[in-house]
Amino acid sequence: MAGQISIAHKGTFREHSPMGIIGTASGALIAAFTGAVIWGQLAVWTGVELAWLAIGIGVLTGLVTRLLANNEQSVSIQLLAASAALVGVIVGKYYIFALFLKAAITDAYGAQAATEFSLFSSATFTFLQEDTGAVVGALDAVWLGLALFIAWRIPQSIVVHWRRGQSS
Repeated sequence: MAGQISIAHKGTFREHSPMGIIGTASGALIAAFTGAVIWGQLAVWTGVELAWLAIGIGVLTGLVTRLLANNEQSVSIQLLAASAALVGVIVGKYYIFALFLKAAITDAYGAQAATEFSLFSSATFTFLQEDTGAVVGALDAVWLGLALFIAWRIPQSIVVHWRRGQSS
């Protein structure tokens, strides 16, 4: 049985979704932050960063943006999804860094010393600034690029049709 595959772009090229651009942006950012927290918690539970999970933030933000935009296609919706994914990956990397730093300080110096290294403390920011190279590497750029690409593509509303029949 042979079939035929065709790909078509589906969508209206409106600039805003029925929910409004603010509602869609808010939902995309909530999805990005949720993905970042899940990524951070998985890193803590496994003891490994699992950097490839940054792609999950791209998938999550792309899907949520597409859903909230009611499957409408526009460059602004795609840009919104990719921007939210960028924020989510950056927040996720920082969250993982802060959690691992606090655990390392606790192990090395005790819980009392670790209280200075909360999520938003100046000590945590200072430590990140001094050791950024150990936190962000070249492979992170690959995972970030894939996350952004996926978040950009999901709202494009590409539909694949499969027709059964005899091939000619």
